[in-house]
Amino acid sequence: MKSIFTFLITTIFVLITASTSFAQLTSPPLTQSPVTEYEIVDSVCKTYVEWTGMHIDKIDLSILENRPYRVLKPDSMATMDYNPDRLNIMTTQDGIILTQECG
Repeated sequence: MKSIFTFLITTIFVLITASTSFAQLTSPPLTQSPVTEYEIVDSVCKTYVEWTGMHIDKIDLSILENRPYRVLKPDSMATMDYNPDRLNIMTTQDGIILTQECG
């Protein structure tokens, strides 16, 4: 009985040590900061913070010129295609702008 217990403890220890060593080998060093999609998008896509809290009807959307945009109310249907130039304007059901994001 004691030998089975010793075998199980040794096996568990070896498995934990092996998985930890493998994770350390495959993980990037902590000094590297990964580039996220949001960092790339923010340098390309301009949002308008001053619009937050305003009604969509009070915004002059002509300043967007030929830039694609869409106004999304809660539960709005939207395509899932990604366009880094497109401005998505999220509003309340009443049309108050909550947030903006690119994509």
